Amino acid sequence: MKPSTLAATLALMAACAGTAAQAAPTTLDMNSLGWDLHAGQMTQGFEVRSSGGFAFVGNSSNCYPQCAHNGSNYVWSGAATIGVRDANGATFDLTSFDGAETHMGVRSLWAGAIKVVGRYADGSSVSTQFVLDGINDGQGPLDDFQTFWLPSTFSGLTNVNFSVAGGRYGQFAVDNIVLNGSFQSLSSTLAAASLPEPGSLVLSSAALLLAAGAWRLQRSRRSRPRPVS
Repeated sequence: MKPSTLAATLALMAACAGTAAQAAPTTLDMNSLGWDLHAGQMTQGFEVRSSGGFAFVGNSSNCYPQCAHNGSNYVWSGAATIGVRDANGATFDLTSFDGAETHMGVRSLWAGAIKVVGRYADGSSVSTQFVLDGINDGQGPLDDFQTFWLPSTFSGLTNVNFSVAGGRYGQFAVDNIVLNGSFQSLSSTLAAASLPEPGSLVLSSAALLLAAGAWRLQRSRRSRPRPVS
């Protein structure tokens, strides 16, 4: 193995190992929040706030006849915009969130899609939207919530907003907002590939170190002066 190739490989593995060690995802599960979000509430180092429309923190039994169900509390929005920001003003990454329609029995009130807008420190923004599947049976056997994954452009954000797509009236629910996940620290190519397990990483590192040692030994032997016959 050439010295340059070996050095590059070791550097990449060290970077990946460092990234894995530094990754500390935060999942906003909404369970510690009080009912009213209008004034903003703090949870796990982030502020969650609603604006416009109305919103509250509840679960499947907090509205009549019943709302979306996932076994825990979530943010229930009636055409309100749900905003999230770091409590200290630091930038963060948005990896994924769970979303659902709500207010069972009144399908005309359901949002068809959730729009997500992230803002950067320079004032620019990035946005996308996710179509809801129209499945909601409350505490029945179906999964009311879907998990949506954000593209890697949702990194280095100062705040993020969730609202009804298309500027129309609609009710939706959001929960388990994952911030500072792993895709932000690696390129999109590396994020798409499966990272090695810790045991595999150790074995790979050991193999590379052995290869490096063998290369140094071979180089040392080549550089020794040959005896004169």
